Amino acid sequence: MKNIFLIVFYISFTFTTKIVNSYICSDDSRIKCTADKFPKGLTIKKVFELDWTEEQKMKAVEKAFQLFGAKGYGSYKGGSTKRDKFEGGQVLDVFSGTPANLPVIFHNEMGYTMAPPELVAFMCFKRAEVGGLTKIAENSRVLSLLSEDLVTKLKTLGLQYIRNFSDKNFKSPLGIPVYQTWQSYFEEEDINKVISQVNQQENDKAIILEDGGIQIMMTRPAFIAHPPSGKEVFFSNVIDYHGFLYDEYEDKPFSKLPYNLRPFHCLWGDGSEITDEEIGEMRKAFDDSTLFIQLKEGEMMFIENLLLSHGRTSYEGKRKVGVLISPNVHRKELERQMLNREEL
Repeated sequence: MKNIFLIVFYISFTFTTKIVNSYICSDDSRIKCTADKFPKGLTIKKVFELDWTEEQKMKAVEKAFQLFGAKGYGSYKGGSTKRDKFEGGQVLDVFSGTPANLPVIFHNEMGYTMAPPELVAFMCFKRAEVGGLTKIAENSRVLSLLSEDLVTKLKTLGLQYIRNFSDKNFKSPLGIPVYQTWQSYFEEEDINKVISQVNQQENDKAIILEDGGIQIMMTRPAFIAHPPSGKEVFFSNVIDYHGFLYDEYEDKPFSKLPYNLRPFHCLWGDGSEITDEEIGEMRKAFDDSTLFIQLKEGEMMFIENLLLSHGRTSYEGKRKVGVLISPNVHRKELERQMLNREEL
């Protein structure tokens, strides 16, 4: 039996980013990377062997995460989906959320919140039979490909993220699938308490919908302080929150609804719609900045969340991938850290 502390051997070396052909676009010649380099802020390392027990694998992953500098674990409270832990540790299952037959659109982890994590790590326990590649895009490159007018709007207006919750007793006459219910998400049966709770949050607003559901509007900057570089960097969930993505669902069950009544949507910070042309320009910028990575079983990918967006391709077959996030850091704390750095 392998000793779990072999992980120290793996991690003790300097974590340097290196390009390895088998990581990128592996075994799928149809996929072409548009990124021209392995970006800063991305590291891949092998952290466990395939013949280790599940307990050993989980402990190895957690040890690697902390040795990389995570300093604890973050929370997905307030996140888009509730993630279940794998048995025997802190590692969360990425399975919940977007169906396997659809791609996960580029996003920064919890970029719609006031306190996102700085570090995200994914680890591969079992590869999908087909597809399931991780997509990485360097936010600075994406920003450089956008028009000056669009960058100005991102900087001056910011973004408004909309989320709609169903009432658990509501049955849609249109046959539209029930969204996550506000009762289960907030673990509360009194709708007025939920509204009050949300409205006490900074830059958040909640209203009751005609069908007994709840709509939450969260206004956020499209940029965030990055203390190590001393710069404000592009950081958002603008394209993965936008209502257009529900047009890609099989049978188009949400096509009967306007964007702002679909499970998620994104507007400009002043409440005006982001046009189809603007969304198209942003999607193209991400597509033109994509690095595709196929993790091998036993490997772990560390992503600097403030610098890199991520997603995945659609896949077939069983896939077991875990995720860990570092402690959530409030945007104002990041601004304070950056200011202190400038004063040194």
